[in-house]
Amino acid sequence: MGDEENLIISVAIVEDDYNYRTSIKELISLSSEMVCSVDYNNAEDFINYIKANPSIDVLLLDVGLPQMSGLEAIIIIRQLSPNIKILILTGQENEDNIYKAVKMGVRGYLLKTASPFEIINTIERVYRGHIIYSIDMALNILKDFDNDNQTSTTGNRYLPALTKRERDVLTMLGKGHPNKKIAEELFISINSVESHLTKIYKKLQVSNRIGAVDFAREAGMGIKTNKTENEFLTTVFFFNQKGKPLRDIEFYFEFDAEKMEVTKPSITDKYGKGISKHFTSGKASLIVDNQKIGKYSLPAEFAVMV
Repeated sequence: MGDEENLIISVAIVEDDYNYRTSIKELISLSSEMVCSVDYNNAEDFINYIKANPSIDVLLLDVGLPQMSGLEAIIIIRQLSPNIKILILTGQENEDNIYKAVKMGVRGYLLKTASPFEIINTIERVYRGHIIYSIDMALNILKDFDNDNQTSTTGNRYLPALTKRERDVLTMLGKGHPNKKIAEELFISINSVESHLTKIYKKLQVSNRIGAVDFAREAGMGIKTNKTENEFLTTVFFFNQKGKPLRDIEFYFEFDAEKMEVTKPSITDKYGKGISKHFTSGKASLIVDNQKIGKYSLPAEFAVMV
């Protein structure tokens, strides 16, 4: 990891929108840590280029390309250059194409509405081994993996889909508030609170408040109870280079010097998920095998490829 600090990141762009491609290229040229080695408006030309020049570090790849689509190109590009880190460019965060591309091994996606800082920061993070996509997408991938490899009928304890209001009620439960207090805080009636609780219990398949809070905490929702009001939870998913979850990964967080907290080591389960408890919020380094993987603002939920 240490040697990477002095390396220049080689970036390629494949995007058919000339203005957008040019703007990213100019942005990259302003960075002292990366260079745009090549840019094309179609996948075919880039594939021909990479056959002779497989040393590109990060590829920004548009999904909606003319002729060969970005999704079709991913398979060929990864065969020609297995170590290349691909970020797909997309205009919509909820596109099915993002999910398909992630399952094909890309490192995540970059919205075309992203700010200059987000673009540079995302390229740097992907180069250093991070994967960039939402926690919901991470859970979907893990569910698919589990369905493909499931050998028992126990099922997963992932947090089912809750409405925003149900999540609000569940969070208030985690703080130890009675129904009346929840109703006051959320500006709803006690009858509404009880109705939400009934739906929450049914979705989580639990019978009481304690079971609901415990379930949410295990699922990494970030619930903190009144017994440990200063305790936070951060959830990390670990994947290998092929996108499969890594079990028994030991990790911990080291907060910035002025905060002094170093968390107790946590170990990932068979789904690659690990939950770290901490009493500090803010910037912290993720440590795996005595190496700093990256810095994150905690509490958080994110995925890492190692």
